[in-house]
Amino acid sequence: VSGKVVTKFGPESIMADYNGKKVETARIMNNSIRISAPSGTRVVAAASGKVIYSMMLERFGNTIIIEHDDDFKTVYYDLGKRLVETPHQVKKGEPIATMGESRDAKGESLMYFEIRQKNKPRNPLFYLP
Repeated sequence: VSGKVVTKFGPESIMADYNGKKVETARIMNNSIRISAPSGTRVVAAASGKVIYSMMLERFGNTIIIEHDDDFKTVYYDLGKRLVETPHQVKKGEPIATMGESRDAKGESLMYFEIRQKNKPRNPLFYLP
């Protein structure tokens, strides 16, 4: 999806306000990036491949997983409407879903995007244009 990356891949500090000062309360590992775009915006396949999962996933919402060459998979979750089912072959740039309902005053929605190689998370920003 063409949008703004609002959460990057890698470690992230969770901060809290403690007596007027910001204090790190935890660190988490983001295996995905989070992208913001207007509700209804089309989400397209990052590369050609086979849809191996397309359904609602508890805690992750509407989820699509596409299997690609060289042991790569792309994972798209917290989507609006899914436009593809399993087992469907998709081409790079083919619409696979839409962004969900708006979550803020600007009408922006959020989705998560992961790239996995041999089931290990990879930084999507190294692979996308």
